[in-house]
Amino acid sequence: MPRTKDPVAREWEKWLKGSVPIIQITFDQATAVENAQALHLSVNHPLLRQAASHLKFDHMFNAALEVDASDIAPGDYHFGIYRWAKQGVKPDEELVAIANDPAIEGRLFTLLQSAKTRLNPQPFSQTEFDAIDAEHHSKWSTAHANHEAENRQFVEYRIHSLTVSHQARCRAIEDQRNRANNDKIRLMKQSELERANADFVLRIESLNQAAGSGDIHASALVFGKISVKKGGET
Repeated sequence: MPRTKDPVAREWEKWLKGSVPIIQITFDQATAVENAQALHLSVNHPLLRQAASHLKFDHMFNAALEVDASDIAPGDYHFGIYRWAKQGVKPDEELVAIANDPAIEGRLFTLLQSAKTRLNPQPFSQTEFDAIDAEHHSKWSTAHANHEAENRQFVEYRIHSLTVSHQARCRAIEDQRNRANNDKIRLMKQSELERANADFVLRIESLNQAAGSGDIHASALVFGKISVKKGGET
């Protein structure tokens, strides 16, 4: 993968080039906070991004499955699985299940864990999944609007927090400058204040640009049929 200047990527590259053969890792953020020496494998870590890139596929799959479930009415159900790539200040990815029955939709990922490939399935027809696609678009539209609003709200919070901390920093520098008896120190503090203000302006501009970056890129991964049977049925 291309090299980046991201601090996490640089630390990862530094370890790869080093002589220490073992590193502690965790997938849990709280654990990473408690143990600064542990490598936190978040979704944005280069190792996970590289693994995701390796496993990425560029075409949609069709699946014909069957599963035993005692608490769902027997029958054939249509479903779709979509990937939502959320853009914005806090990028994220999510798998979204859509089905033509709420009971299936709410438990699809659980059912898939025990589902088996269906023998001799009927051919798929795209028209069978038009309703699934339409339902997905409806849910995506609502989620997209919410994500845009949440992204802007998060940016506003960041701007407020940054402004408060910047004002406190400037007051401290100004106080140090005003109390200084040495002209060189006063000049140094004045330069520090100008740098702080310039850095603040750049960060605010970046956040304002990020305020409009909230988006959800959706792609269909799987369309399928799942046949539900009562436990023990053949």
